Amino acid sequence: MRMCEVFKKRLLLVSVCILAGSCLVGQSAEAKEKWVKSKTGLSSLIQLGKDRAAMEKEYSSETKSYDALKKAVDRGDLKEGMAAKDVRRKFGEPVVEFSDKKTDTAKWVYKPGTENFLDGADKIYLIFDANNSLVEWKSVKKKEKPEEEKE
Repeated sequence: MRMCEVFKKRLLLVSVCILAGSCLVGQSAEAKEKWVKSKTGLSSLIQLGKDRAAMEKEYSSETKSYDALKKAVDRGDLKEGMAAKDVRRKFGEPVVEFSDKKTDTAKWVYKPGTENFLDGADKIYLIFDANNSLVEWKSVKKKEKPEEEKE
């Protein structure tokens, strides 16, 4: 799933949370007013649960792809010149894809599934040339917090 689709799902989830929250809280600031039951409150909460399950499934898929690719990198199974379609078929969809028109290259990012792309998790970058052949890859380890910040 592309980053745009993941972003749309997360935006929908936030919207549903806000809607559900406003439906459950009510509009009363005074104790004497009645709470009004929302017609869509329960269905919104049910949809929220389904969306959360879909997100968890997506995170699991991202992590599975990352783990398979990491294992291949560690074993030396990743080879320069591999076709992009073969990489995608073998390791699954990247979390995000970038393309650079100036250099005519594409960069794919694989990482374990988390709610925040910028969370500092380990990542593997794959770079493909104009012929969709793998030309480079690199693993980036999660940045550790300095000792004084851990306390």
